[in-house]
Amino acid sequence: MPILLRAASIFLVVAGHLALFRYGGGATTSLLLVSGVMFGGLQLPEAYIRASPRPAFRWLWKLFVPTMLFSIGLFSIKALAGKAPNISTLLLAADFQDYSRLSGPYWGGHEFYLWFIHCLLQILAILAVGLAVVGRLDGFRSPPMRFAWTLFRAGCVGRFVIPAFFYAGFFRLGAHPLATVGLLPTTHLSTFMLGALIALAATPREKLWVVAALVAYAA
Repeated sequence: MPILLRAASIFLVVAGHLALFRYGGGATTSLLLVSGVMFGGLQLPEAYIRASPRPAFRWLWKLFVPTMLFSIGLFSIKALAGKAPNISTLLLAADFQDYSRLSGPYWGGHEFYLWFIHCLLQILAILAVGLAVVGRLDGFRSPPMRFAWTLFRAGCVGRFVIPAFFYAGFFRLGAHPLATVGLLPTTHLSTFMLGALIALAATPREKLWVVAALVAYAA
């Protein structure tokens, strides 16, 4: 199933970038949903079974190490070549930039294509810390579904409510596709957690609620 989901997501990304069809949030957004399905099907249940946030931290670490090594190598090569790399590459913060205001072939030294992996790392950090808090306060007695719903609701606030305070006419016009709000982990946490809810839904009642959330979210 993980291999099938990855294959399907790669197809969706390529088809989206080639404009074969369009769906909200950009082509890469499907990868965040699939990553959420993986998390909800594997790491989150394991964390509750073990009563420990370690599975989430383990996934975070496995992703952080190669990303950091790549970023250091890229930064060093560009510096030696006189390409003026941006410090955001080393800070793993390519998603915290407003690319709608940048111009030129190098985006001012920023590595735009790294926004997804940096955003995913930050989401995993949020989840790992969240699980650590649950372990401290609740001892993992509540079901993982409640954890997923809580973060999904928080993510919806980050995606649909908070940006309105920073972008005039947000509810009517939205924001530029390359603006900061379109890349932040707070924006994509809800998509990630929706994938986790899809993986966790087991009973007919849970599946009905997740389908309703999916339809409302898409609308």
